Amino acid sequence: MSSDSKTWSELFLNRVRRDITPFVDPGTKLEIAEAGRSLSATWERNGKRFDVTFIRSSHLGIQVSQYGRTVAYRSFLVGPDMADLSALAKSIERTTPQGFYIETQAQLDENQSKESKPAVSLLQEILHSDVVDHTHLIFVTGDAGAGKTRTLQELVAVQATAYLSGETPSVYLYINAQGRALARFNEALATELQDLRAPFTYHVVSTLVRIGAVVPIIDGFDELIGVSGYDDAFNSLAAFIEDLSGEGKLIASARSSYYEEEFIERSHRTVSESNNSWRQTAVRVLQWGADERQKFAESYADERRLTPDQRNSLTARLDSTFQGRNEALGRKPLFVARTAELLVGGFDVSDDQDLLDELVRGYLEREQHEKLLDKNGKPLLTASQLKKLIASLAEEMWNQETREFDRRSVRDVAEYALLDEDITESTQQILVERMPTLAFLTASEGEGSVAFEHETFFSYFLAWTFAGIFERTTMETRMLLSRSALPSEVAERVANSKRLNINNSFDFNLALTKLSDAGKTAVSRASLVQENAGLLAFAILLSDGNGDPIRARRIERLIFAGLNFSKAIFQDCEFRDVQFKRCDFSATRFESCTGENLLFQEPIIDPHVTRIDIDGLRVATGISGIRIRVGEKLTVEYDPHRIVEALTQVGLLSEESVIKQRAVAPKYLELLERLMRGYRRANPICSDDDHLKGIFQSPEWVAVESALVRHRIVTDERRQASGTAKIFYRRQYLPDQIMAGVYIDARVDRNIQAFWQELERLP
Repeated sequence: MSSDSKTWSELFLNRVRRDITPFVDPGTKLEIAEAGRSLSATWERNGKRFDVTFIRSSHLGIQVSQYGRTVAYRSFLVGPDMADLSALAKSIERTTPQGFYIETQAQLDENQSKESKPAVSLLQEILHSDVVDHTHLIFVTGDAGAGKTRTLQELVAVQATAYLSGETPSVYLYINAQGRALARFNEALATELQDLRAPFTYHVVSTLVRIGAVVPIIDGFDELIGVSGYDDAFNSLAAFIEDLSGEGKLIASARSSYYEEEFIERSHRTVSESNNSWRQTAVRVLQWGADERQKFAESYADERRLTPDQRNSLTARLDSTFQGRNEALGRKPLFVARTAELLVGGFDVSDDQDLLDELVRGYLEREQHEKLLDKNGKPLLTASQLKKLIASLAEEMWNQETREFDRRSVRDVAEYALLDEDITESTQQILVERMPTLAFLTASEGEGSVAFEHETFFSYFLAWTFAGIFERTTMETRMLLSRSALPSEVAERVANSKRLNINNSFDFNLALTKLSDAGKTAVSRASLVQENAGLLAFAILLSDGNGDPIRARRIERLIFAGLNFSKAIFQDCEFRDVQFKRCDFSATRFESCTGENLLFQEPIIDPHVTRIDIDGLRVATGISGIRIRVGEKLTVEYDPHRIVEALTQVGLLSEESVIKQRAVAPKYLELLERLMRGYRRANPICSDDDHLKGIFQSPEWVAVESALVRHRIVTDERRQASGTAKIFYRRQYLPDQIMAGVYIDARVDRNIQAFWQELERLP
């Protein structure tokens, strides 16, 4: 037998063993015997014995023979005896939320033309495209309440119907990571399959994804992070992608592109040395415009069978409500739908008031006056008591690091929260029993569990707790900040809370000191504490002075992650041990500030507007890549010459500044910069990639490739792809780590240092 035949035989055997093993009953074994180009296999599944022959064909792929009948390998795996995808698709159809869907627009994040398409159609187009030799990860982002969940649910429902009618070969599996006490991706996957009564366990999913039969859609990936910490969530998803071995597709959604970028960085720490290959596409769900809101009003009126006069009134009142300070909320489906419900119910939304406050007030009043009544028809609680009761539940969920409780736990929270209220014991008992059905709460997908029906409402009531954070001890503050990733809506409401008394006696310096002291910790969740503290500090700082310069503030031991500092002006401020991770400074000014041990990781700057005057900020160790905004265009820069030029324009460097930079010829720097751009969206990259062919055809490539491989900056792999052998280059470090080596003083790995030293010797 030739070595090539042996290799193909081993690949065949390993593939069958890997794919079939997850289907085998626990405690039993998969037995495989080789016979030429065939494999005879036996196993038990659901107590039934399987005797199957797998046949390798160069023309037909793998064929499966059973009971004298031969079918394609994929058809066998998805058939009724194995995964039974038809049963799963039927279950998905039955459990999909009913009601009309208003088409929401979306666009590719890297699409500089800003062309948008209907979100479902765009995602279908991406999923139907071929991505050879890479796992395709599609990251969907959008603001809270912008309609991501409804869009993804519609996508899943359309696909299930198409599968059952034979129009498509794959099923999309919606995995709700929102409102769940889960630490890892596999836990979310297992819970979803159990809720759907799926005919297979989560162990089988990687097999089905590899063959293209299932596409997992993880909705609310940032909330999965929130209840488990970064490492568990990122690593578990990275491990799942690694198990796909460069095959299959999946979608993950989050509110901010920061989580997408953070995953890209962290995932490489886990799988950079494996055989995993993946490519990433970013899609952003856009907010509604006037057309979508009008379509919603018409569909809502049809569903509620409103009269022509009622229709016209609803449209006019919606237009009136979403003006002024609430104009932005009129672009979010959640707020449009909830406001319409209140308006049709007769509630009067006050003009130019905080709409979320108005919505909460409206629903609480309806609850108070229509549902929570005694035998005489009088309210059992005041509006403030009812608000406090629901806030107690949000606080307890936060403390327990979950977004759902079973009904008994909900009642326990209510019983405890009502102890200090001046109400009778019988009233307490009524409220405890009704607690799981109060406004803003809903039965979650976990059997018998209760959750907030949207993260926006959870954040609203949680802000009640965080508004008092500065009255707590440092230890209490640290514990509160260590629970989960804090939603930005909480920080915003805390900063604008009347309880903080921002415009009168609130002590900003004391608040910043409190947050800095909380960040002084060596616990396992130190970075989470510092990021949450940084988010609160950010919201408070930007509320300081209503747009006036932020003067003479001392900011220490905080991490500002993915934040937009807008038009903030920092004057005479002091920064110590602070990290700015992918923050937007395109309209920000630092004037006469000082710093020590600072890190700006890929800051967004606009050379025409941004100013960074921070004495003590070292470029070699304090700047890790930059992103330059010019109008609508945003480019990532790793070329040291371009970075120095941009930093000089924003005032961080003077024209006379001397940067200790290696004497590497510009032609090699330019080539490496182009290579790093390729690595931002895929690892490994292929020498035959049409988008990157200019790199590999460059006369400088031979010398650079030799140095990259020799110093293990990348590894080269030769393997089959689309019938021909191709070269794949897998990087072992992050792009900014590689490019940082051009600075002599940079603290980089010795392999990177040796690589740049060799480049200095090239002509």
